[in-house]
Amino acid sequence: NETVGTVDANGLFTAKYPGFTFVNATAPNGVKGTASVTVTYTPEVTTIVIDPAEVSIYEGDTQEFTATAYDQLGKEMPGITDFAWSSSNTTVGTVSSSTGKTTVFTALKAGDTMVIAMTAGVSNTSAVHVLPRPDLVVEEIMPNPDCGGYLFANESNEICAVIKNNGSGDALSFNVSFSAGLDGLLIDKVRVGGLAAGEDMEVCVNDTATRPAGETVPISVFADCDDEISELNETNNENSTEETVVNNGYKGKSFAGVPSLVLLEHDKFNGSIVYTVGNSTKVELEPANTTTTGFDIAIPEGATVRTARLYVYWYDSWYSAVHGDADLEVTFNGHSFTTPSASYTDSKGFGSYNYPKGTYAYDVTSAVSGTGTYTATIENKATNTNTVLTGQLLLVVYEDANETEMEYWITEGCDLLKADSNYCVSPAEAIANVTITDTIDVTNKSARLITVVAQGNEPGTDLSFNEQVWEDVWQTPEGSSKINIDDRSVTSWLKPSDNVVDFRDTGTKGMQASNAILVVRTTMVIPLPDGSLPADPDGDGLYEDVNGNGRKDFDDVVKFFTYMEWIADNEPISCFDFNGNGRIDFDDVVKLFEEI
Repeated sequence: NETVGTVDANGLFTAKYPGFTFVNATAPNGVKGTASVTVTYTPEVTTIVIDPAEVSIYEGDTQEFTATAYDQLGKEMPGITDFAWSSSNTTVGTVSSSTGKTTVFTALKAGDTMVIAMTAGVSNTSAVHVLPRPDLVVEEIMPNPDCGGYLFANESNEICAVIKNNGSGDALSFNVSFSAGLDGLLIDKVRVGGLAAGEDMEVCVNDTATRPAGETVPISVFADCDDEISELNETNNENSTEETVVNNGYKGKSFAGVPSLVLLEHDKFNGSIVYTVGNSTKVELEPANTTTTGFDIAIPEGATVRTARLYVYWYDSWYSAVHGDADLEVTFNGHSFTTPSASYTDSKGFGSYNYPKGTYAYDVTSAVSGTGTYTATIENKATNTNTVLTGQLLLVVYEDANETEMEYWITEGCDLLKADSNYCVSPAEAIANVTITDTIDVTNKSARLITVVAQGNEPGTDLSFNEQVWEDVWQTPEGSSKINIDDRSVTSWLKPSDNVVDFRDTGTKGMQASNAILVVRTTMVIPLPDGSLPADPDGDGLYEDVNGNGRKDFDDVVKFFTYMEWIADNEPISCFDFNGNGRIDFDDVVKLFEEI
Protein backbone atom coordinates (compact mmCIF):
# COMPACT_ATOMS: atom_id res chain seq x y z
CA ASN A 1 0.00 0.00 0.00
CA GLU A 2 2.08 2.84 -1.31
CA THR A 3 -0.34 5.33 0.25
CA VAL A 4 0.95 4.28 3.66
CA GLY A 5 4.59 4.13 2.53
CA THR A 6 7.10 3.19 -0.11
CA VAL A 7 10.31 1.09 -0.12
CA ASP A 8 13.34 1.53 -2.37
CA ALA A 9 15.61 -1.09 -3.95
CA ASN A 10 17.84 -1.13 -0.92
CA GLY A 11 14.94 -1.99 1.35
CA LEU A 12 14.59 1.54 2.86
CA PHE A 13 10.92 2.10 3.84
CA THR A 14 9.54 5.65 3.86
CA ALA A 15 6.35 6.20 5.86
CA LYS A 16 3.91 8.47 4.10
CA TYR A 17 0.53 8.21 5.79
CA PRO A 18 -0.78 6.47 8.87
CA GLY A 19 -1.96 2.96 8.21
CA PHE A 20 -0.88 -0.68 7.73
CA THR A 21 1.00 -2.17 4.83
CA PHE A 22 3.34 -5.08 3.92
CA VAL A 23 6.86 -4.88 2.65
CA ASN A 24 7.72 -7.79 0.34
CA ALA A 25 11.25 -8.97 -0.56
CA THR A 26 12.43 -11.63 -3.08
CA ALA A 27 15.92 -13.25 -2.99
CA PRO A 28 17.90 -14.01 -6.15
CA ASN A 29 17.08 -17.68 -5.74
CA GLY A 30 13.42 -16.81 -5.67
CA VAL A 31 12.85 -17.05 -1.99
CA LYS A 32 10.28 -14.49 -0.80
CA GLY A 33 9.65 -12.82 2.51
CA THR A 34 7.07 -10.42 3.94
CA ALA A 35 7.13 -7.93 6.78
CA SER A 36 4.17 -5.95 8.13
CA VAL A 37 4.56 -2.23 8.80
CA THR A 38 2.24 -0.01 10.86
CA VAL A 39 2.72 3.69 10.34
CA THR A 40 1.63 6.08 13.12
CA TYR A 41 2.03 9.97 13.60
CA THR A 42 1.58 12.83 16.09
CA PRO A 43 -0.76 15.54 14.63
CA GLU A 44 0.74 19.00 14.47
CA VAL A 45 -0.83 22.28 13.31
CA THR A 46 0.51 22.93 9.90
CA THR A 47 -2.04 25.25 8.26
CA ILE A 48 -4.90 27.55 9.26
CA VAL A 49 -7.89 28.31 7.06
CA ILE A 50 -9.87 31.53 7.71
CA ASP A 51 -13.45 31.83 6.50
CA PRO A 52 -14.04 34.03 4.63
CA ALA A 53 -10.65 34.14 2.96
CA GLU A 54 -11.37 37.57 1.42
CA VAL A 55 -14.25 39.97 1.88
CA SER A 56 -15.43 43.48 0.90
CA ILE A 57 -17.63 45.34 3.36
CA TYR A 58 -18.79 48.95 3.88
CA GLU A 59 -17.67 51.34 6.55
CA GLY A 60 -19.56 50.71 9.76
CA ASP A 61 -20.42 47.11 8.85
CA THR A 62 -19.20 44.05 10.76
CA GLN A 63 -17.99 40.66 9.53
CA GLU A 64 -17.52 37.43 11.48
CA PHE A 65 -14.41 35.35 10.76
CA THR A 66 -13.83 31.68 11.73
CA ALA A 67 -10.47 29.92 11.90
CA THR A 68 -9.89 26.18 11.43
CA ALA A 69 -6.58 24.37 12.08
CA TYR A 70 -5.31 21.50 9.93
CA ASP A 71 -2.46 19.06 10.67
CA GLN A 72 0.41 17.96 8.52
CA LEU A 73 -1.82 15.52 6.79
CA GLY A 74 -4.43 18.15 6.00
CA LYS A 75 -6.81 16.84 8.55
CA GLU A 76 -8.98 19.26 10.47
CA MET A 77 -8.01 19.60 14.09
CA PRO A 78 -11.35 20.38 15.82
CA GLY A 79 -9.73 20.46 19.16
CA ILE A 80 -7.78 23.58 18.25
CA THR A 81 -10.07 26.47 19.22
CA ASP A 82 -7.69 29.00 20.66
CA PHE A 83 -6.56 31.42 17.99
CA ALA A 84 -4.97 34.80 18.41
CA TRP A 85 -6.79 37.36 16.26
CA SER A 86 -5.56 40.74 15.08
CA SER A 87 -5.98 43.37 12.34
CA SER A 88 -2.97 44.53 10.39
CA ASN A 89 -4.42 48.06 10.14
CA THR A 90 -6.50 49.06 13.12
CA THR A 91 -7.34 52.40 11.47
CA VAL A 92 -9.28 50.55 8.80
CA GLY A 93 -10.85 48.06 11.22
CA THR A 94 -10.53 46.14 14.45
CA VAL A 95 -11.38 42.66 15.74
CA SER A 96 -13.77 42.14 18.62
CA SER A 97 -11.74 39.53 20.52
CA SER A 98 -8.10 38.53 20.52
CA THR A 99 -8.67 34.83 21.20
CA GLY A 100 -11.16 32.16 20.25
CA LYS A 101 -12.21 30.29 17.19
CA THR A 102 -14.22 33.24 15.87
CA THR A 103 -13.95 37.00 15.92
CA VAL A 104 -15.99 39.91 14.63
CA PHE A 105 -14.31 42.52 12.49
CA THR A 106 -15.66 46.11 12.62
CA ALA A 107 -14.97 48.28 9.58
CA LEU A 108 -13.98 51.78 10.64
CA LYS A 109 -12.65 53.53 7.58
CA ALA A 110 -12.29 52.87 3.89
CA GLY A 111 -9.10 51.01 3.05
CA ASP A 112 -7.50 47.54 3.09
CA THR A 113 -6.38 45.42 6.03
CA MET A 114 -5.66 41.80 6.90
CA VAL A 115 -7.45 39.82 9.58
CA ILE A 116 -4.81 37.51 11.11
CA ALA A 117 -5.41 34.25 12.97
CA MET A 118 -2.48 32.46 14.73
CA THR A 119 -2.07 29.32 16.81
CA ALA A 120 0.88 27.03 17.62
CA GLY A 121 3.21 29.36 15.76
CA VAL A 122 1.21 29.01 12.53
CA SER A 123 -0.77 31.93 11.05
CA ASN A 124 -2.89 32.88 8.08
CA THR A 125 -4.62 36.00 6.87
CA SER A 126 -7.89 37.05 5.27
CA ALA A 127 -7.92 40.11 3.02
CA VAL A 128 -10.50 42.71 4.04
CA HIS A 129 -11.46 45.58 1.75
CA VAL A 130 -13.42 48.29 3.56
CA LEU A 131 -15.45 50.21 1.04
CA PRO A 132 -16.45 53.85 1.54
CA ARG A 133 -20.13 54.11 2.41
CA PRO A 134 -22.51 56.76 1.03
CA ASP A 135 -24.59 58.89 3.35
CA LEU A 136 -27.63 60.42 1.65
CA VAL A 137 -29.26 63.48 3.21
CA VAL A 138 -31.94 65.97 2.13
CA GLU A 139 -30.25 69.33 2.56
CA GLU A 140 -32.99 71.71 1.41
CA ILE A 141 -36.62 71.66 0.30
CA MET A 142 -37.79 74.44 -2.00
CA PRO A 143 -41.16 75.03 -3.68
CA ASN A 144 -40.82 76.68 -7.09
CA PRO A 145 -37.09 77.47 -6.75
CA ASP A 146 -37.05 79.37 -10.05
CA CYS A 147 -39.97 81.53 -8.98
CA GLY A 148 -38.95 82.98 -5.66
CA GLY A 149 -39.39 79.85 -3.53
CA TYR A 150 -43.08 80.33 -2.78
CA LEU A 151 -45.93 77.82 -2.72
CA PHE A 152 -48.68 79.39 -4.84
CA ALA A 153 -52.42 79.05 -4.36
CA ASN A 154 -54.92 77.65 -6.85
CA GLU A 155 -52.34 76.02 -9.11
CA SER A 156 -49.87 73.18 -9.32
CA ASN A 157 -46.40 73.77 -7.90
CA GLU A 158 -42.93 72.41 -8.52
CA ILE A 159 -41.42 70.99 -5.33
CA CYS A 160 -37.65 70.54 -5.36
CA ALA A 161 -35.08 69.18 -2.92
CA VAL A 162 -31.30 69.15 -2.81
CA ILE A 163 -30.02 65.61 -2.16
CA LYS A 164 -26.40 65.34 -1.04
CA ASN A 165 -24.08 62.38 -0.51
CA ASN A 166 -22.16 63.25 2.65
CA GLY A 167 -20.41 59.88 2.70
CA SER A 168 -17.06 58.91 1.21
CA GLY A 169 -18.55 56.29 -1.09
CA ASP A 170 -20.59 56.63 -4.27
CA ALA A 171 -24.27 55.73 -4.12
CA LEU A 172 -25.84 53.65 -6.83
CA SER A 173 -29.44 54.17 -8.02
CA PHE A 174 -32.07 55.03 -5.43
CA ASN A 175 -35.52 56.60 -5.15
CA VAL A 176 -36.52 59.93 -3.59
CA SER A 177 -40.09 60.34 -2.36
CA PHE A 178 -42.02 63.60 -1.93
CA SER A 179 -45.12 63.86 0.23
CA ALA A 180 -47.22 66.82 1.33
CA GLY A 181 -50.23 67.78 3.37
CA LEU A 182 -51.41 66.93 6.85
CA ASP A 183 -52.16 63.39 5.69
CA GLY A 184 -48.68 63.00 4.20
CA LEU A 185 -49.95 61.88 0.81
CA LEU A 186 -47.27 60.79 -1.63
CA ILE A 187 -46.80 63.28 -4.45
CA ASP A 188 -44.35 61.21 -6.48
CA LYS A 189 -41.10 59.26 -6.47
CA VAL A 190 -38.07 60.22 -8.53
CA ARG A 191 -35.44 57.71 -9.61
CA VAL A 192 -31.88 58.94 -9.17
CA GLY A 193 -29.30 57.13 -11.27
CA GLY A 194 -26.52 57.52 -8.70
CA LEU A 195 -24.74 60.17 -6.65
CA ALA A 196 -20.98 60.38 -6.21
CA ALA A 197 -19.40 60.98 -2.82
CA GLY A 198 -19.52 64.66 -1.85
CA GLU A 199 -21.83 65.58 -4.72
CA ASP A 200 -25.36 66.98 -4.57
CA MET A 201 -28.21 67.30 -7.04
CA GLU A 202 -31.62 68.93 -7.28
CA VAL A 203 -34.61 66.62 -7.63
CA CYS A 204 -38.07 67.97 -8.45
CA VAL A 205 -41.66 66.79 -8.75
CA ASN A 206 -44.86 68.49 -9.90
CA ASP A 207 -47.41 68.76 -7.12
CA THR A 208 -50.79 68.94 -8.86
CA ALA A 209 -52.77 69.61 -5.69
CA THR A 210 -54.40 73.06 -5.63
CA ARG A 211 -54.65 74.78 -2.27
CA PRO A 212 -56.13 78.02 -0.98
CA ALA A 213 -53.97 80.93 0.12
CA GLY A 214 -53.11 80.87 3.80
CA GLU A 215 -53.02 77.08 4.18
CA THR A 216 -49.97 75.65 5.96
CA VAL A 217 -48.59 72.64 4.09
CA PRO A 218 -46.09 70.15 5.59
CA ILE A 219 -43.69 68.85 2.94
CA SER A 220 -41.46 65.81 3.48
CA VAL A 221 -38.70 64.45 1.26
CA PHE A 222 -37.07 61.03 1.81
CA ALA A 223 -33.82 60.05 0.09
CA ASP A 224 -33.43 56.30 -0.53
CA CYS A 225 -37.03 55.83 0.56
CA ASP A 226 -36.95 52.17 -0.49
CA ASP A 227 -33.76 51.41 1.48
CA GLU A 228 -31.72 50.30 -1.51
CA ILE A 229 -28.43 51.84 -0.38
CA SER A 230 -26.31 50.69 2.57
CA GLU A 231 -25.41 53.98 4.20
CA LEU A 232 -23.12 55.23 6.90
CA ASN A 233 -26.15 56.67 8.70
CA GLU A 234 -29.59 55.27 7.99
CA THR A 235 -31.42 57.74 10.24
CA ASN A 236 -30.81 61.02 8.40
CA ASN A 237 -32.48 60.39 5.04
CA GLU A 238 -35.60 62.47 5.63
CA ASN A 239 -36.17 66.20 5.91
CA SER A 240 -39.36 68.20 6.34
CA THR A 241 -40.54 71.77 6.13
CA GLU A 242 -43.77 73.73 6.38
CA GLU A 243 -44.79 76.22 3.71
CA THR A 244 -47.60 78.75 3.79
CA VAL A 245 -49.56 78.97 0.55
CA VAL A 246 -49.58 82.46 -0.94
CA ASN A 247 -51.66 84.05 -3.66
CA ASN A 248 -49.72 85.01 -6.77
CA GLY A 249 -51.24 88.43 -7.26
CA TYR A 250 -49.32 89.03 -10.47
CA LYS A 251 -51.65 86.59 -12.21
CA GLY A 252 -55.14 87.56 -13.28
CA LYS A 253 -57.74 87.04 -10.58
CA SER A 254 -59.61 84.61 -12.81
CA PHE A 255 -56.84 82.06 -12.15
CA ALA A 256 -57.98 82.10 -8.52
CA GLY A 257 -61.63 81.77 -9.53
CA VAL A 258 -62.33 85.43 -8.80
CA PRO A 259 -63.67 87.92 -11.41
CA SER A 260 -61.03 90.37 -12.59
CA LEU A 261 -63.63 93.12 -12.87
CA VAL A 262 -67.25 93.04 -11.74
CA LEU A 263 -70.32 94.32 -13.53
CA LEU A 264 -71.60 97.57 -12.07
CA GLU A 265 -74.35 98.34 -14.54
CA HIS A 266 -76.00 97.06 -17.70
CA ASP A 267 -78.81 99.02 -19.29
CA LYS A 268 -80.31 100.17 -22.58
CA PHE A 269 -81.76 103.57 -23.44
CA ASN A 270 -81.21 106.65 -25.61
CA GLY A 271 -78.22 108.48 -24.26
CA SER A 272 -74.45 108.47 -23.96
CA ILE A 273 -71.44 108.12 -21.65
CA VAL A 274 -68.86 110.81 -20.97
CA TYR A 275 -65.83 110.81 -18.73
CA THR A 276 -62.85 112.89 -17.67
CA VAL A 277 -59.83 112.67 -15.38
CA GLY A 278 -60.03 116.43 -14.88
CA ASN A 279 -56.82 117.90 -13.60
CA SER A 280 -56.04 114.95 -11.36
CA THR A 281 -52.38 114.15 -10.82
CA LYS A 282 -50.32 111.41 -9.29
CA VAL A 283 -49.78 112.49 -5.71
CA GLU A 284 -48.58 110.89 -2.48
CA LEU A 285 -50.79 111.75 0.46
CA GLU A 286 -49.25 111.61 3.89
CA PRO A 287 -51.64 111.25 6.84
CA ALA A 288 -54.10 114.19 7.08
CA ASN A 289 -52.97 115.58 3.69
CA THR A 290 -55.51 116.46 1.00
CA THR A 291 -55.65 116.95 -2.74
CA THR A 292 -58.37 118.58 -4.85
CA THR A 293 -59.32 117.79 -8.44
CA GLY A 294 -61.61 119.66 -10.79
CA PHE A 295 -63.70 117.89 -13.43
CA ASP A 296 -65.33 119.65 -16.40
CA ILE A 297 -68.25 117.65 -17.76
CA ALA A 298 -70.50 118.57 -20.71
CA ILE A 299 -73.98 117.06 -20.74
CA PRO A 300 -76.62 118.05 -23.31
CA GLU A 301 -79.33 120.36 -22.05
CA GLY A 302 -82.38 118.40 -21.06
CA ALA A 303 -80.44 115.17 -20.54
CA THR A 304 -80.95 113.19 -17.33
CA VAL A 305 -77.98 111.87 -15.40
CA ARG A 306 -78.60 108.20 -14.76
CA THR A 307 -75.27 107.29 -13.16
CA ALA A 308 -72.27 109.29 -12.00
CA ARG A 309 -69.29 107.42 -10.62
CA LEU A 310 -66.08 108.83 -9.18
CA TYR A 311 -63.17 106.41 -9.35
CA VAL A 312 -60.09 106.90 -7.17
CA TYR A 313 -57.10 104.75 -8.13
CA TRP A 314 -54.41 104.29 -5.47
CA TYR A 315 -51.59 102.20 -4.09
CA ASP A 316 -49.91 101.92 -0.72
CA SER A 317 -46.67 103.91 -0.62
CA TRP A 318 -43.39 102.06 -0.16
CA TYR A 319 -42.54 104.67 2.46
CA SER A 320 -45.50 104.04 4.74
CA ALA A 321 -44.69 103.44 8.39
CA VAL A 322 -47.56 100.95 8.46
CA HIS A 323 -48.71 99.34 5.23
CA GLY A 324 -52.37 98.79 4.48
CA ASP A 325 -55.40 99.72 2.39
CA ALA A 326 -56.13 103.36 1.71
CA ASP A 327 -58.30 105.15 4.28
CA LEU A 328 -59.76 108.07 2.36
CA GLU A 329 -62.47 110.62 2.91
CA VAL A 330 -63.86 112.11 -0.30
CA THR A 331 -65.83 115.32 -0.54
CA PHE A 332 -67.45 115.69 -3.94
CA ASN A 333 -69.22 119.00 -4.54
CA GLY A 334 -70.14 119.22 -0.89
CA HIS A 335 -71.13 115.56 -0.53
CA SER A 336 -68.93 113.71 1.94
CA PHE A 337 -68.02 110.02 1.64
CA THR A 338 -66.12 108.32 4.46
CA THR A 339 -66.27 104.95 2.75
CA PRO A 340 -66.46 104.07 -0.94
CA SER A 341 -69.57 102.61 -2.50
CA ALA A 342 -67.37 99.76 -3.69
CA SER A 343 -63.73 98.95 -3.04
CA TYR A 344 -61.48 96.63 -5.01
CA THR A 345 -57.93 95.70 -4.02
CA ASP A 346 -55.12 93.48 -5.14
CA SER A 347 -51.50 92.92 -4.17
CA LYS A 348 -48.45 90.89 -5.08
CA GLY A 349 -49.39 88.48 -2.30
CA PHE A 350 -45.93 87.45 -1.12
CA GLY A 351 -42.38 88.56 -0.45
CA SER A 352 -41.06 92.10 -0.46
CA TYR A 353 -43.03 95.09 -1.76
CA ASN A 354 -46.24 93.24 -1.06
CA TYR A 355 -48.28 96.41 -0.72
CA PRO A 356 -51.95 96.77 -1.62
CA LYS A 357 -53.29 98.61 -4.65
CA GLY A 358 -56.88 99.48 -5.27
CA THR A 359 -59.81 101.12 -6.96
CA TYR A 360 -62.36 102.95 -4.83
CA ALA A 361 -65.69 103.78 -6.47
CA TYR A 362 -68.05 106.47 -5.16
CA ASP A 363 -71.65 106.91 -6.26
CA VAL A 364 -71.91 110.67 -6.90
CA THR A 365 -75.06 110.51 -9.03
CA SER A 366 -76.98 112.83 -6.71
CA ALA A 367 -74.22 115.43 -6.95
CA VAL A 368 -74.04 115.64 -10.76
CA SER A 369 -76.91 117.48 -12.43
CA GLY A 370 -75.58 118.60 -15.80
CA THR A 371 -72.82 120.47 -17.55
CA GLY A 372 -70.41 122.08 -15.14
CA THR A 373 -67.22 121.89 -13.12
CA TYR A 374 -67.21 119.46 -10.22
CA THR A 375 -64.59 119.19 -7.52
CA ALA A 376 -63.39 116.29 -5.42
CA THR A 377 -61.25 116.77 -2.32
CA ILE A 378 -59.57 113.63 -1.00
CA GLU A 379 -58.07 113.41 2.47
CA ASN A 380 -55.84 110.63 3.80
CA LYS A 381 -57.46 109.64 7.11
CA ALA A 382 -54.83 107.04 8.01
CA THR A 383 -52.48 107.76 10.89
CA ASN A 384 -49.37 105.89 9.72
CA THR A 385 -49.99 105.03 6.08
CA ASN A 386 -49.02 107.08 3.04
CA THR A 387 -51.28 106.53 0.04
CA VAL A 388 -50.31 107.33 -3.54
CA LEU A 389 -53.20 108.43 -5.75
CA THR A 390 -52.52 107.69 -9.40
CA GLY A 391 -55.51 109.82 -10.39
CA GLN A 392 -59.31 110.01 -10.47
CA LEU A 393 -61.92 109.49 -13.14
CA LEU A 394 -65.43 110.95 -13.26
CA LEU A 395 -67.77 108.80 -15.36
CA VAL A 396 -71.27 110.01 -16.22
CA VAL A 397 -74.05 108.08 -17.95
CA TYR A 398 -76.95 110.23 -19.15
CA GLU A 399 -80.25 109.67 -20.91
CA ASP A 400 -81.19 111.94 -23.80
CA ALA A 401 -84.01 111.44 -26.26
CA ASN A 402 -81.96 113.20 -28.91
CA GLU A 403 -79.34 110.48 -28.83
CA THR A 404 -79.60 107.10 -30.49
CA GLU A 405 -80.28 104.05 -28.38
CA MET A 406 -77.30 102.57 -26.62
CA GLU A 407 -76.78 99.39 -24.61
CA TYR A 408 -73.86 99.47 -22.25
CA TRP A 409 -71.95 97.43 -19.68
CA ILE A 410 -69.78 99.07 -17.03
CA THR A 411 -67.30 96.88 -15.15
CA GLU A 412 -64.96 97.98 -12.39
CA GLY A 413 -62.32 96.50 -10.13
CA CYS A 414 -58.60 96.17 -9.56
CA ASP A 415 -56.52 93.34 -10.96
CA LEU A 416 -52.75 93.66 -10.64
CA LEU A 417 -50.97 92.10 -13.62
CA LYS A 418 -47.29 91.45 -14.18
CA ALA A 419 -45.80 88.81 -16.46
CA ASP A 420 -42.60 87.85 -14.69
CA SER A 421 -40.78 84.54 -15.09
CA ASN A 422 -39.04 85.17 -11.75
CA TYR A 423 -42.41 84.52 -10.11
CA CYS A 424 -43.81 81.87 -12.48
CA VAL A 425 -46.15 84.27 -14.27
CA SER A 426 -46.36 83.90 -18.03
CA PRO A 427 -48.04 86.45 -20.34
CA ALA A 428 -50.84 83.92 -20.76
CA GLU A 429 -51.48 84.14 -17.00
CA ALA A 430 -51.06 87.90 -16.55
CA ILE A 431 -54.52 88.54 -17.99
CA ALA A 432 -57.55 90.29 -16.57
CA ASN A 433 -60.61 88.89 -18.26
CA VAL A 434 -64.08 90.38 -18.70
CA THR A 435 -66.70 88.32 -20.50
CA ILE A 436 -70.04 89.85 -21.46
CA THR A 437 -72.38 86.91 -21.94
CA ASP A 438 -75.54 88.85 -22.81
CA THR A 439 -77.05 88.43 -26.27
CA ILE A 440 -76.58 91.47 -28.50
CA ASP A 441 -78.39 92.34 -31.72
CA VAL A 442 -75.41 93.41 -33.84
CA THR A 443 -77.46 94.56 -36.85
CA ASN A 444 -76.87 98.27 -37.61
CA LYS A 445 -74.81 98.62 -34.46
CA SER A 446 -71.57 100.30 -33.61
CA ALA A 447 -69.48 99.23 -30.64
CA ARG A 448 -67.17 101.31 -28.50
CA LEU A 449 -64.81 99.92 -25.86
CA ILE A 450 -63.40 102.13 -23.09
CA THR A 451 -60.71 100.56 -20.92
CA VAL A 452 -58.91 102.07 -17.95
CA VAL A 453 -55.55 100.98 -16.54
CA ALA A 454 -53.85 102.47 -13.50
CA GLN A 455 -50.08 102.69 -13.98
CA GLY A 456 -48.84 100.65 -16.95
CA ASN A 457 -47.25 103.52 -18.89
CA GLU A 458 -44.81 101.33 -20.84
CA PRO A 459 -44.68 98.78 -23.67
CA GLY A 460 -46.18 95.41 -22.91
CA THR A 461 -49.74 96.50 -22.14
CA ASP A 462 -51.92 94.77 -24.74
CA LEU A 463 -55.68 94.88 -25.25
CA SER A 464 -57.71 92.07 -26.76
CA PHE A 465 -61.36 92.13 -27.81
CA ASN A 466 -62.63 88.79 -29.06
CA GLU A 467 -59.02 87.81 -29.86
CA GLN A 468 -58.32 90.96 -31.87
CA VAL A 469 -55.15 92.24 -30.21
CA TRP A 470 -53.80 95.78 -30.02
CA GLU A 471 -50.29 96.01 -28.62
CA ASP A 472 -48.84 98.59 -26.23
CA VAL A 473 -52.19 100.27 -25.67
CA TRP A 474 -51.93 101.90 -22.24
CA GLN A 475 -48.68 103.84 -22.54
CA THR A 476 -49.82 107.46 -22.40
CA PRO A 477 -51.29 108.68 -19.11
CA GLU A 478 -54.13 111.18 -19.11
CA GLY A 479 -52.72 114.59 -18.24
CA SER A 480 -50.56 114.55 -15.12
CA SER A 481 -52.19 111.41 -13.77
CA LYS A 482 -50.97 107.85 -14.05
CA ILE A 483 -54.29 106.72 -15.47
CA ASN A 484 -54.25 105.30 -18.98
CA ILE A 485 -57.52 105.28 -20.94
CA ASP A 486 -58.09 103.64 -24.29
CA ASP A 487 -61.27 104.50 -26.17
CA ARG A 488 -61.74 102.73 -29.48
CA SER A 489 -64.28 101.33 -31.90
CA VAL A 490 -64.65 97.55 -31.79
CA THR A 491 -67.58 97.38 -34.20
CA SER A 492 -65.80 95.05 -36.60
CA TRP A 493 -65.25 92.47 -33.85
CA LEU A 494 -68.56 92.67 -31.99
CA LYS A 495 -70.25 89.27 -31.54
CA PRO A 496 -73.89 88.38 -30.80
CA SER A 497 -72.82 86.97 -27.40
CA ASP A 498 -69.82 86.11 -25.23
CA ASN A 499 -67.81 89.22 -26.03
CA VAL A 500 -64.44 88.95 -24.29
CA VAL A 501 -62.18 91.79 -23.17
CA ASP A 502 -58.66 90.92 -22.05
CA PHE A 503 -56.10 93.17 -20.42
CA ARG A 504 -52.75 91.54 -21.11
CA ASP A 505 -49.41 92.29 -19.49
CA THR A 506 -46.54 90.94 -21.56
CA GLY A 507 -43.63 92.23 -19.49
CA THR A 508 -44.20 95.60 -17.81
CA LYS A 509 -43.34 96.61 -14.27
CA GLY A 510 -46.98 95.97 -13.45
CA MET A 511 -50.35 97.45 -14.29
CA GLN A 512 -53.78 97.51 -12.66
CA ALA A 513 -56.76 96.65 -14.86
CA SER A 514 -59.50 98.90 -13.49
CA ASN A 515 -62.44 99.43 -15.87
CA ALA A 516 -63.90 98.04 -19.06
CA ILE A 517 -66.95 99.74 -20.57
CA LEU A 518 -68.65 98.42 -23.69
CA VAL A 519 -71.14 100.70 -25.46
CA VAL A 520 -73.22 99.30 -28.31
CA ARG A 521 -75.17 101.94 -30.18
CA THR A 522 -77.84 101.85 -32.86
CA THR A 523 -76.63 103.77 -35.91
CA MET A 524 -79.44 105.80 -37.52
CA VAL A 525 -77.56 108.32 -39.64
CA ILE A 526 -79.79 109.86 -42.35
CA PRO A 527 -78.81 111.65 -45.61
CA LEU A 528 -77.86 115.31 -45.47
CA PRO A 529 -80.09 117.90 -47.21
CA ASP A 530 -77.99 117.57 -50.38
CA GLY A 531 -78.48 113.80 -50.44
CA SER A 532 -75.01 112.85 -49.13
CA LEU A 533 -75.07 109.86 -46.73
CA PRO A 534 -72.28 110.13 -44.13
CA ALA A 535 -70.27 106.99 -43.44
CA ASP A 536 -68.02 105.60 -40.69
CA PRO A 537 -64.96 104.43 -42.62
CA ASP A 538 -62.99 103.03 -39.66
CA GLY A 539 -65.86 101.64 -37.58
CA ASP A 540 -65.17 103.83 -34.55
CA GLY A 541 -68.74 105.10 -34.30
CA LEU A 542 -67.79 108.54 -35.69
CA TYR A 543 -68.88 109.46 -39.22
CA GLU A 544 -65.80 111.31 -40.50
CA ASP A 545 -66.69 110.60 -44.16
CA VAL A 546 -69.37 113.28 -44.09
CA ASN A 547 -69.92 113.43 -47.85
CA GLY A 548 -70.05 109.64 -48.12
CA ASN A 549 -67.49 109.35 -50.93
CA GLY A 550 -65.67 106.46 -49.25
CA ARG A 551 -62.68 108.40 -47.89
CA LYS A 552 -61.78 111.12 -45.44
CA ASP A 553 -60.75 114.38 -47.12
CA PHE A 554 -61.05 118.14 -46.87
CA ASP A 555 -64.46 118.11 -48.56
CA ASP A 556 -65.76 116.33 -45.44
CA VAL A 557 -64.67 119.28 -43.29
CA VAL A 558 -66.42 121.73 -45.64
CA LYS A 559 -69.57 119.61 -45.73
CA PHE A 560 -69.63 119.28 -41.95
CA PHE A 561 -69.19 123.02 -41.46
CA THR A 562 -71.92 123.75 -44.01
CA TYR A 563 -74.50 121.50 -42.35
CA MET A 564 -73.31 121.72 -38.74
CA GLU A 565 -76.53 123.21 -37.37
CA TRP A 566 -78.69 120.81 -39.37
CA ILE A 567 -76.62 117.86 -38.15
CA ALA A 568 -77.01 119.04 -34.53
CA ASP A 569 -80.79 119.11 -34.98
CA ASN A 570 -81.31 115.95 -37.03
CA GLU A 571 -78.45 113.48 -36.70
CA PRO A 572 -77.34 111.38 -33.70
CA ILE A 573 -75.00 113.70 -31.84
CA SER A 574 -72.65 110.89 -30.82
CA CYS A 575 -71.96 110.10 -34.49
CA PHE A 576 -70.54 113.59 -35.16
CA ASP A 577 -69.27 114.64 -31.73
CA PHE A 578 -65.63 114.41 -32.80
CA ASN A 579 -64.27 116.15 -29.69
CA GLY A 580 -66.43 114.08 -27.31
CA ASN A 581 -67.94 117.03 -25.42
CA GLY A 582 -71.54 115.85 -25.81
CA ARG A 583 -72.64 118.44 -28.39
CA ILE A 584 -72.05 119.58 -31.98
CA ASP A 585 -70.05 122.79 -32.21
CA PHE A 586 -67.21 124.45 -34.08
CA ASP A 587 -64.64 122.53 -32.04
CA ASP A 588 -65.87 119.40 -33.80
CA VAL A 589 -65.02 121.07 -37.15
CA VAL A 590 -61.51 121.75 -35.89
CA LYS A 591 -61.16 118.20 -34.55
CA LEU A 592 -62.26 116.70 -37.88
CA PHE A 593 -59.84 118.95 -39.76
CA GLU A 594 -56.96 117.87 -37.49
CA GLU A 595 -57.81 114.21 -38.02
CA ILE A 596 -57.86 114.56 -41.80
